Order: sequence, then structure tokens, then C-alpha cells
Amino acid sequence: LPGRFILVAAANPCPCGFAGDPRRICQCTPVDRQRYRARLSGPIRDRIDLQVLVPRQPAGELLRSTPVAESSAVVRERVLRARERQRERRPEGPLNGALTGPQLRREPLARAGQTLLEAAAERLQLSGRAIHRVLRVARTIADLGECSGIEEAHIAEPCSTAKVDRSPHPDPPPHAGERIISNSVVALGDPDYPALLKQIHDPPPRLYVNGRLPAEPMIAIVGSRRATPYGQRAARRLAQDLSEVGVVVVSGLARGIDAAAHRGALEGGSPTVAVMATGLDRIYPPEHAELAQAIAQSGAVITEAEPGTTPLPGRFPVRNRIISGLSLGVIVVEAAQRSGALITARMAAEQGRDVFCVPGSIENPLAIGVHQLIKDGAKLVQTVEDVLDEFAELSRARARASARVHARTRTRTRADSGPQDPELLAVWELLDWVEPRHHDDLAAMMNLDIKEVNRRLTMLELSGYIIGDCGAVTRSSRD
Repeated sequence: LPGRFILVAAANPCPCGFAGDPRRICQCTPVDRQRYRARLSGPIRDRIDLQVLVPRQPAGELLRSTPVAESSAVVRERVLRARERQRERRPEGPLNGALTGPQLRREPLARAGQTLLEAAAERLQLSGRAIHRVLRVARTIADLGECSGIEEAHIAEPCSTAKVDRSPHPDPPPHAGERIISNSVVALGDPDYPALLKQIHDPPPRLYVNGRLPAEPMIAIVGSRRATPYGQRAARRLAQDLSEVGVVVVSGLARGIDAAAHRGALEGGSPTVAVMATGLDRIYPPEHAELAQAIAQSGAVITEAEPGTTPLPGRFPVRNRIISGLSLGVIVVEAAQRSGALITARMAAEQGRDVFCVPGSIENPLAIGVHQLIKDGAKLVQTVEDVLDEFAELSRARARASARVHARTRTRTRADSGPQDPELLAVWELLDWVEPRHHDDLAAMMNLDIKEVNRRLTMLELSGYIIGDCGAVTRSSRD
């Protein structure tokens, strides 16, 4: 095999090819996408330095007779000139593609570029190898632009396409006051059986528990499996805010809102509880096996189903009574007109629990069920304080939440008012808080080259002004 080569891999983002497409809806499940991507072997994936999303082009662009990009001959000349500059800089040394880490760190780097690279390394959790990839590509971009040193713009472009090596979520620390139960069975008459769950009219006779069953007050967060990016952000934010003040978040380990709530709770530092409809040996959905393991390290994964129980449709509505039964209240984030989350809300009301709802867009079908619950008397939720206000036993958590809100006011105000740089502000003002906007749409609206748009979006994301997801972006209200 050759010692050095260039690998160019082209693939659809999913089996149907529409993941991330703003004009078409992807019909693939997360399991379908995971299996599809797993077809590319790990060693090959590890050698891919850049990942570039190429959106589907409309027919008008494909049939346009006037060229809209540089010809291959022009690009070839630019590349040859860049190689000549590399040879002049290192007559005996390697070209940019073979530069080692120490050699890359000795390259002239502008102060603004250094600041941007440090911010990217922190926010994107870049490994040392990923930082070297960014520097290697930035050095080549500088040569193509006939620049002697690496500037901020040269760093921004590879940051927008770099393959990110994210470290696994750290193990949450243990918490005082927990009942330590690991891979156990808790019967209805046991002293460790959850007190609130005993109060419902049909408590499960036994609970199979993996992990530690927390003793702190619990709040449930449930919602649609096919959640929008807005819904997932709202669930994750509320869960993290609750977790940060010591409230345990309960959910069902399902795709969409449930998974976002569990992840937000883990980020907040408190335990979280996942209630399954299957046996403990049948994690469902299977792609949440690692999430379930992280939950069990400080919280608990529980079920009333015996080991070996498969994910039968009829077991999920029955499971929902446990989610609401464990909790002081239930927060619903996105629910269609016929949604399992509405079953949980109805059971919560029957059990005497409070029901809270996060409102959505009137154009979003996943908001129909939520808005109907609000009409029926559920409390509208905008911040975690709206939930904590309803419970006297959470008064201390309410005080801690208020202090955190005041501490965040300045940073949130900065993010909500937009960036100071006029170029970045021009892009930010075209974005929405809820509906994602695609990179190509922004380029067309601003009549700018897609590379320039990507550079500006990278700067905005690294500064915390926007959130990117599959080639589309929305404004961020958090630092």
C-alpha cells in the first residue's frame, strides 16, 4: 500500500439522503442513520480530517449555464503557486500536509487567530490532533491566499469543517442523601420504595433498579420522540437548570425530548432517573445504551418489567404512570395531538400532580397537544423558576435558581442583543430563535460566497451567539 495518499469519501448523510435538508423531511430513524454510518470502518473514519456538508442543489442551480465558480484550470494554477511558496519557505522541508505538530506550532499565527483557535479548542473540545489538523489546513489556506502568516479568517474556515474529537461525558459525582441500590429489586413494602409512587392507585409491585435511586425531589420532563431542535434545546436547558439546583429529572430514555432531558440533567450535576418499558437487559432504543450507562452511574435506570421483556407498544403507556408517579410535577415539551406525552400528562393530573408546558410555534404540529394542555389549565413554563414556584418543598432550590438567573443576566443579554462586529451582526439578524436557517439560504440572501458565510457562522458559534445543527443554524440565548 502507498505510504501517503489522499482519501476523498462521498456519502449521503443517511439512507434516504435528506438528513439536514431544509426542504425535505428525513424519514430515517436514529438507528437507521447509526447503522448507515457504521458501514465506514473506524480506521478509515479516523483518517478523515475534514467533513464538509454539501447540500442538495435546486434544479435551477444545476441547469444554470453561467459558471458560478472558478474553473479547474484556475484552481490548478492557485494550487501550483501555493506549492511554490511552500518550497520557497522550506527548500528541504516537508510540504504543509506532512508538517509535524512542533513545526505547525512554529508557524506565524496572528493574535486574533490564536484567540480564535483557543476558543475553538475549548468550545468544540478539540484534541491535540484536531488542533494540528486545523493549523495544517489554515496554513494551506494562507498559502492559497498568498499570505505569509496565518490570520483569523484562515483559522475560522477549517474550524467550521474540522472533525471534532469529543471526549465522553465525565462521570457525575456521587450525591449525599442517595439510597445506594445497584442492580436490585425494590418491592412495594420496602422502606426504599419511592414514597410518592406509593400514593398512586396502581403502584408497581416491584421495581428493577440499575444504579442509585435518588432521595431528592423529582420533576419529570417528557415530550415528542420526533422533537425539533428548539424542543430539544428547551428540554435540555430546563433539565440542566433543575439539576443545577438539586432537583432530580425523571424521563423515559426515549428519543427526542427524553434523551435531551437526561443529557441536560447529567450536565447539571445531579442524578437523573430513566423509566423504561422493557427489562433492564433490553435497553430501548438500543442507541441509548451509553446514555443509560451514564445515568446509572449516579442516578438510576428503573423498570417494572422483568428481565427479557421486549419493547411491546402496549407497555409504554403503562410505563408512563411511573414517570408521573415518581414526580412532584410533569413538564411537557412538544407533543402532537395524539402523543404518548399527553398520556403522561393525563396520568399526572389523575394522580394529583402539577402539569407544566413549554409553548411552541403555532405552525408546529408538535405544539398542538402542548397548547391544548395550556388551555385546559396547565401552567406555561418559560424558566425553571416557573416550576419551582409551585412547590413549597423546593423553596431552597427556588432561591438557588434565582441567584443563578441573576448571575447569567449579563451574559444572556450580550447573546440576545447580538454581536458587535457589523459583518457578524448582518448574519445574526437574519436568523431566528426557533426555525433553523440553512447556510445556503443565508449565502443567497446576503449574496455572499458560501465560504465567507461559513466563516462568519463559525465565529458566531464559537462566541455562543448561534447553535448549528446539520448545516442549519438558529440563534442561541445562552453563553
